[in-house]
Amino acid sequence: MKAKMLCVTALILGLLFISVHHLGYPLGYDLFTGVGIPPLITAGNTTYHLSTIIGSLLLIIGVYGTARLFEARYPKIMSRLIIGCIAYILVFPWVSGQIVSLVKYNTSGISSVAYSTKDSECRFQTIESRLVADCMLNIYNYGNEHQITIRPVDIGFGREHVTLEPKEITVEPHRRSLVPVRFQSVNLVDVEGSGMKKHPAVEIGLHDHWKVYRYPG
Repeated sequence: MKAKMLCVTALILGLLFISVHHLGYPLGYDLFTGVGIPPLITAGNTTYHLSTIIGSLLLIIGVYGTARLFEARYPKIMSRLIIGCIAYILVFPWVSGQIVSLVKYNTSGISSVAYSTKDSECRFQTIESRLVADCMLNIYNYGNEHQITIRPVDIGFGREHVTLEPKEITVEPHRRSLVPVRFQSVNLVDVEGSGMKKHPAVEIGLHDHWKVYRYPG
């Protein structure tokens, strides 16, 4: 009985750690951060998701161990476990989005909105010695807010650090929206050029509260 519980627990934890939720990154990242464990390990120029590595190992152990323990009674359990895990991983982003939207439906404040780096990008160029960034930002408004203040952060242009002016944008309640926004740098830049930033980090402000959203890794 103890072996069965351990295998099933490993299977469940593995699925939780590696499942990517609606914001576009593994749930394990939030779980590790919530208990104070660094979810990322950097070695040289490569960043590893600790939660994904551990989750994958737990999932393999859980599937294999559970199948071995129950295969005498259920000969096809291995194939069904694999199919079930794949189906769970595929539907989890949609399910997680629906659950969060339901829980936060009547909320307001900074916790009622979120930003996803998935599908977000900024194309930037210098115009009259200022950096101009035309961004498409993926905003989730779970609750009742109508306006937020937002700006991309940590945009490196050449060797300079450029600060972009925050913009107030309109967001529709209870919806996910890809919002086009143009930002302009606060400071002048000496280098001319253009480029694109995938998965830009942003800072969102609402009612004097601010939160930074970054792509995990």
